[in-house]
Amino acid sequence: MSTTNNDKATTPKKVNIFAKAKGKVAEIETKSGKKETIWAISPQIVNDPPTRDQLNQAVAQVHVLHAEKKTLETREKIVKDLLKTYASERYSEAMAKLGVEPPSPLKVANDKGQTVTFVVQDRGHLTKVGDNQYEALSDLIGADNMPKIVWEGGDFKFNADIMAQPAGGPNISADTSVQDLVAEAISTALAGLVEEGKLSQEQVDELLVYEAERRFRPQALVGRAVEVCGKNPTKLAAYFDLAGSGITRYVKA
Repeated sequence: MSTTNNDKATTPKKVNIFAKAKGKVAEIETKSGKKETIWAISPQIVNDPPTRDQLNQAVAQVHVLHAEKKTLETREKIVKDLLKTYASERYSEAMAKLGVEPPSPLKVANDKGQTVTFVVQDRGHLTKVGDNQYEALSDLIGADNMPKIVWEGGDFKFNADIMAQPAGGPNISADTSVQDLVAEAISTALAGLVEEGKLSQEQVDELLVYEAERRFRPQALVGRAVEVCGKNPTKLAAYFDLAGSGITRYVKA
């Protein structure tokens, strides 16, 4: 039986499911603008005029008070930064003189007897130390002193590129991956796999990847400041600045 042109024309075609999915997305109606709900303070809802006036004024006052709050916060930051700079200088001088952190609480007093508190917190154990920061501190206090305040640790993990490779040894089938074998035997068994010819030594050597993480030692930034800087207030001040977020310093009432 011969095939006519009409038969060819009616032959079903495979549907491109990706194109079909895109078509469905295109059919979805999109609306501009965000949705919101507004409760108007209107006579239809609030019948009592005094209450309605109070509510209307309350909305206006929120905006006024918010603006005043921002202004006060800006002014507060300016004066606190001024006091922080003054207290930081006294703190470095006190450490240089005493050889240890001065007793807390640390306070700045004016001529009227009013005081504010200067807070210093060693948060070095939560702070990652970047290369530039490490080099700057090393230049300041000397490379020999860096291990006193910084440690390097991290996690070993398998190299995904190596895990996906064929095992490569002469005594194993070509369709066996490194991951298949490692799943059966980890750690000390790797040496055995090399001896058995199932993994090459090169694969084992590259299998583990170590990502170092450098952090300050707990309580070492402040606790060993004089030890690594000496009783030099200028050097101590530079040291505390270079510590960055490792040492939190702020003024509070």
